[in-house]
Amino acid sequence: MPSFKIDGKESRRVALRLLYGFFEDMYNRGIYNNVKLEADYQLLSRKTQAEGLTVLASILPEHGAIYDRSLQGITRCASVKGFKRSFLSELRRRTHDGNGYLLTNPCIQSIKDMRQLCQMFKKLEVPYSAVQTDKAVKEFVETDTNIPALPLRDPDALSAMVVARACIQKALQGLNLFNIQGHHGPGSVAEGIPQWDKCAWTSMSISLRTYYPPEKYFFLTDSMEYPLRDQWKRYQNLETTPVALALMAFVPKTFDKIRIINEESTPNMWIQQGQKEALYRNAESWRNRYLFRHVNFTNQNINRKLALDGSKSGKIITLDLSKASDTVGLDHIKFVFGGVERTVLLPLLASRSNGVILPNGDVHHYRKFAPMGSATCFPIEALYFWALGVAVSHLTSGDPLWTCSRRIWVYGDDIVTVPQYGEAIAEYFPKFGLKLNEDKCCTAGKFRESCGMDAFDGIDVTPVRVKRFVGITGEDPQTLLSSIGFQNNSAYVNPSLARTARTLCQLRAYGLPRLSVYDDFEPGYLHYRDTSPGQWFHRKTKFRWNEHLQRYEFRALSAGPDGVGLCHLEQWLDVQASLGRLATTGKDGNVYLQDNALRQQQVWEARYTTRFKYNWFELPGEAFTLIDG
Repeated sequence: MPSFKIDGKESRRVALRLLYGFFEDMYNRGIYNNVKLEADYQLLSRKTQAEGLTVLASILPEHGAIYDRSLQGITRCASVKGFKRSFLSELRRRTHDGNGYLLTNPCIQSIKDMRQLCQMFKKLEVPYSAVQTDKAVKEFVETDTNIPALPLRDPDALSAMVVARACIQKALQGLNLFNIQGHHGPGSVAEGIPQWDKCAWTSMSISLRTYYPPEKYFFLTDSMEYPLRDQWKRYQNLETTPVALALMAFVPKTFDKIRIINEESTPNMWIQQGQKEALYRNAESWRNRYLFRHVNFTNQNINRKLALDGSKSGKIITLDLSKASDTVGLDHIKFVFGGVERTVLLPLLASRSNGVILPNGDVHHYRKFAPMGSATCFPIEALYFWALGVAVSHLTSGDPLWTCSRRIWVYGDDIVTVPQYGEAIAEYFPKFGLKLNEDKCCTAGKFRESCGMDAFDGIDVTPVRVKRFVGITGEDPQTLLSSIGFQNNSAYVNPSLARTARTLCQLRAYGLPRLSVYDDFEPGYLHYRDTSPGQWFHRKTKFRWNEHLQRYEFRALSAGPDGVGLCHLEQWLDVQASLGRLATTGKDGNVYLQDNALRQQQVWEARYTTRFKYNWFELPGEAFTLIDG
């Protein structure tokens, strides 16, 4: 497989080849002037080759945001920044008039095509630079520092918080976060401990040890004879720290933006996972008459369906908060959750990280409740937004609290409500330091967006986005899986992208395996999906009859973790040095950890890399005719 440079000449060529597949889809629709479309592609191709992937992943998405606002009638649809006025005019003329205002009956297919073109590469994940991380850290600290105090001098805002406190007290009555079963999370932790060795944590904060004694809460299951509970000596020797600190980490968000998350300490994450599951069960249980189907944590379909219906009727609007988790103040949470202090608030504060270790080694103490990365961040912010939304709606409209609670739906920072309540939320939320994301708030027109559902006039117009793609962002197995997923989503989620979907199958020169084409979801093996009936397998697919299982099988590629190995000494020393530990090498050549408070332990690190191998899978019944002969 050839090597690629991110945003190099070859990666730009692959991106444009993929984009040309989409233009071929538009050519085949028969509703456009293909000569003008071809001119648009040639102009876009020249500009991308000259300026880089920024054109596809930054400039076009910026125009896409303006286009979405124009679908609500809020602004005009202007020409694309940096392009001549005639660029994409063939698409615009079918949805907007000569002045850039939305037509009375715009072409839905043209709306889909414009949004797909503008947002196809919006989520493209590329390595971030030191300049980007420094900027993100500065904004993160600044946002946290500017979280306002309680609005004690604003009687209206204070009244809203009092009502929100009553809502939380009613909604969470009967919930006790001391009755939990903790467990490890799937992500990284601040100590750098690998997944299989997370039980080997060495310290915990005073507050966590006070409210969650290790001998009572830190075991795997109630039924296990040999959990962590038998290690009394190690528990007695645990180091106690005055505060719990998280480690700052970075993950890609969009092409030119990164997201900051917390890597919590291992014992904190253990308890937070248990608290999270208790909050989820309580809110999504039919027994909770206040929160059931109105505050959702695992089901996005409610908000998605409401957004789809609201785009048709106009009776539902969608709101989105900017930097939601980073603007929820700790003092605000203490006040609003004060009605359930003994059973909910105190446990949450005990497992909360007090601050974060910045990349330069400095410690920043939080004014917020918790950032992303904390297991309790998502449920607490959703409950907080719901309670505040109900409170301000009640105070401004005069409707009963029960009526208001039935007209607000929350999933994380995505809020769905009626227009009247939306105005109240937009007016009051800034008083609590919460800022609405104007670009994603859909309050007018026929366009709505919530929980990944983009809808116009009752029709799904959600684009299929590329996150990783072989030849553009790398060649690792995860990128390959993402590439296959993009092709399958193009084939099924948006059937009008048939040519775009097949383009990936033609890019085998970039290391893409020859996979079967199958027209249904089948877990376990990698496959391309196609809308053409009968196109299940390529001509080199192998078949067999399994006498033991009494079934026909075919051979297909599958993906899985590839073994466990010792970590590199240099990488391990870097991690341990950051934790203030010493490393020694034993006579047997293995790396050992020497810690003042602990005995010597052999240190291992799992190297979970994705490996591809061929396995045999059951043949779909519809495909028997392919092998009967």
